[in-house]
Amino acid sequence: MEKLILGMFRIKFYILISLTLSLFLFFSCKSKTEIDPQAITGCWELVSKDVKPIEYINLSFYKDSTAIFDCLTDTVIYLRYKVHKDSLYLKDLNNNCTRDLVLSLDSNTFCLGSLKKCNEKLIYKRKKDTLEQFDTSFIKSIVPAW
Repeated sequence: MEKLILGMFRIKFYILISLTLSLFLFFSCKSKTEIDPQAITGCWELVSKDVKPIEYINLSFYKDSTAIFDCLTDTVIYLRYKVHKDSLYLKDLNNNCTRDLVLSLDSNTFCLGSLKKCNEKLIYKRKKDTLEQFDTSFIKSIVPAW
């Protein structure tokens, strides 16, 4: 009788261990929250401190998946963008594509793990500019669609 009770205890113990490991794996492998593509629309200004000087100071994302980056060197970059899951995909005039990890995005703060050639964490704050007055047809005509 004692062997039967000891055997049942072992079975319950192994089941408990298996269940605990399964739950741990399930929650640790869970994918990150998807970013809402509409939340990125607007103007953003770099506010990161302790970042080596980079080009991308002001970012403007339009509802039609076009973007303009105002750079430190008085250069303007025209792009197409898309947001998928936790990543920002950018395509330039030469059809070069990049993927950058979006660490967080809310109504006032946009945090990227990197951006194009800059491999540092970048934090942008939403500017109060409105994008309604800009015609993006020029960008659509020169940057290939996805």
